[in-house]
Amino acid sequence: MIVKKVKKALIMMLVAMFVVAAAPLTNVYASDDIRVIINGVQVTFAYQEPVIINEIVLIPVREVAEHMGFSVYWDSDTHQVFLSRADDLAIIQIGSDVLIANGVNYTMCIPAQIIGGRTMIPITAIQDATCYELYWDSDIVTIAAQAQDIASNVELPAVHLVVPGDYLRSIALLYYGSGDIFYRELIINANPALEHRINMLFVGDVLTIPALPDGY
Repeated sequence: MIVKKVKKALIMMLVAMFVVAAAPLTNVYASDDIRVIINGVQVTFAYQEPVIINEIVLIPVREVAEHMGFSVYWDSDTHQVFLSRADDLAIIQIGSDVLIANGVNYTMCIPAQIIGGRTMIPITAIQDATCYELYWDSDIVTIAAQAQDIASNVELPAVHLVVPGDYLRSIALLYYGSGDIFYRELIINANPALEHRINMLFVGDVLTIPALPDGY
């Protein structure tokens, strides 16, 4: 009788070990090496760094949204986050993989969740639901507004981190709303190193974007 009980216990232990071994692993780790730069300004995460879950980067909503000019409101009763800016409104529901932006539903690859007391969403949701473009280079994430948005809102002078696909024309268009040679030369004159490279850009360059001269 005792032998049967021992055998039964061993079988149950083996089954439990098999279940644990067969369960999918979720790799979650914080990464303070990831830098998020929005319109040339690096975001400081005071309470919770971005995390990586199964190779997907999640970012704290509040810090990123506020750098984009959104007001952030947390409803503790419904566990919802509201982001508002001018005529824009986004709603994030904890536990849901749907982000609602101006009445349109966007599916996120991972549901919104709370980590370290902060609402976290996949950084790719920023690009899907806003007018911002997302660039990834090594451990640097650059978020840049489209030309019509940033050109009317950014304060110059500014700093721009060069990302893959950047050209002088596209950078001038981003900050001045025009890629004409006058604006490109403003950038060149503010960054003497470019003249020695025949105006070539390299990923990782940090450019000064000067203010427009008086009269413009």
